Amino acid sequence: MTAHAATPPDGAGPTPDRRRRLAAFLPLAIDVVVPTALYLLLTELGATPVWALSVAGAATAVTTVIATVRRGRLDGVGVLVVVEIAISLGLLLLTADPRLLLLKPSIYTLITAGYLYLTCVVGRPVGYEAATAMATGGDPARLAAYREAWVCSAPFRRRERLVTAAFGTALLLEAVLRAVVVFALPPEDVGTALALGQLPGVALLVAALLVARAQAPALRRIVDEVQERLSAAAAR
Repeated sequence: MTAHAATPPDGAGPTPDRRRRLAAFLPLAIDVVVPTALYLLLTELGATPVWALSVAGAATAVTTVIATVRRGRLDGVGVLVVVEIAISLGLLLLTADPRLLLLKPSIYTLITAGYLYLTCVVGRPVGYEAATAMATGGDPARLAAYREAWVCSAPFRRRERLVTAAFGTALLLEAVLRAVVVFALPPEDVGTALALGQLPGVALLVAALLVARAQAPALRRIVDEVQERLSAAAAR
């Protein structure tokens, strides 16, 4: 059986699991709130919509840059951010239509969606790798069971691929819906398009998280069974 963290007494603050969940949502909050607020501030200071959008969009890369520096290496997400910044600079030089800059995140999410789908058929899915720390809690025995579950359990692999595909689908739909929102509004109404363009992505991400949450009990059960089997084998 796996050990469970003790429930903290009232007033003792959030549990480690809850703190990890809050930390996971922080980049999303930054990516949604910061660009809109920064765009409004820059336009109030007299910046053109194109420049305001470019600077606001670049601000969303801050969390990824910080994470990359902490790891000391450039991973797949970091590469995607570099591509996004390059696209931003190219659009800034080539167009004066702010609506095209508003579509820049759609390019980024389309690339990411394709990458997520690819990992569902090649190697291990992103959802599986991303959930490793939270699913194992730094416990070596739990980590060994988690890794073994991927090797020996077809239902485990299928559910992990489903979760990753759900996030890929959310990103794909977000890119399409963002384009619909942006071009449904006039070019001069950039502020409204920027704010409304974020909403489909938030709703779709919540839907993908619900899919992941629905799969979590079954995934946890499989890892529990594998961990019990490994413990029994080690005790012989």
